[in-house]
Amino acid sequence: MSSSATLQGYPFSGEVLGQVPLEPCTNYTEMFQNFNYTNPDDPSTGGGVVELTNAFNTSQIGSFPTPGYLYDDLPPAQEIFPWTAQDGNVYEAEAYETKCWNRSLSSPKTCTESCLEYFDLYGATWFYLGDLYCSQSYPVASAEGEVPLVPPPGNVTLILTNQCSQYTYGPSPGQDNVTMYTLTDTYNNVYALQTATTNVTTEEEWQELVDTAGYPEGWVVGTETLTESQMHYSYIIGNDCWLMIVKDSNGNAWQQYKYGQPLESSDLLASITCYPLAKNVTSKDTLPSVSAAMVGAGSPSAVLHFIAVIIVLFAALRP
Repeated sequence: MSSSATLQGYPFSGEVLGQVPLEPCTNYTEMFQNFNYTNPDDPSTGGGVVELTNAFNTSQIGSFPTPGYLYDDLPPAQEIFPWTAQDGNVYEAEAYETKCWNRSLSSPKTCTESCLEYFDLYGATWFYLGDLYCSQSYPVASAEGEVPLVPPPGNVTLILTNQCSQYTYGPSPGQDNVTMYTLTDTYNNVYALQTATTNVTTEEEWQELVDTAGYPEGWVVGTETLTESQMHYSYIIGNDCWLMIVKDSNGNAWQQYKYGQPLESSDLLASITCYPLAKNVTSKDTLPSVSAAMVGAGSPSAVLHFIAVIIVLFAALRP
């Protein structure tokens, strides 16, 4: 696939490559090893992950290369604002294995080495994960600034993200197979269950969690039995790596991995007004000041609602 296309209302521009493998692609365990830390699976020396979202420009960063760094190591919330953190209460689906990153958004798509932009902040080393771009309710639309944190039954929240990453689903070591839950919309796009906000541990509990959510008419929950790892890719247009996340009425997050239509001509995206969460900024040197962002954000109530949305949607880019 190679063309140049745009969809009105979206920042799609440049050559369309679609879903292609990203090389190189580094997961967080490899990041610890690349920084010469030992025992990456030992929380005392590595493997701990702290992630922050900027409440005003929706850039997201992770402390993956810093061994033993915990949320408790962050300064108080009022001191790190507009960065916000969410710890816990996100649980990975059984079929979800891992996630890796090809590059920070500030690096060109032709990058082959040193593609993750690192910097120091709050006593840790961080890199840029990606951006939350826009969101909207479907099929019943919400007004700007009022997209619900968790949609009511019958609706979903659509979140368009920009992240140069790819996901792996499949059985864990020692498992012969694993069930991957899928969600298919009326445009034949298919999404894989990524995370839940409820701590469930058995297949029966996972089944109940997805079955009791209320989906739009015509959307269908299904399953796929995986006996080996399956890669899910971002959708590449120009220098950007797009990925749609769906949130259901139980707070579950679903990650798109099949496209019934090319993203750049998607009838689903064309049918909604996807409100930008904020002006997306991927360079730490251009992060807005708190005072400037407050002026641009509107009333105090709007600011508080926006921050609450960012904290809840934070899970969209988690590994």
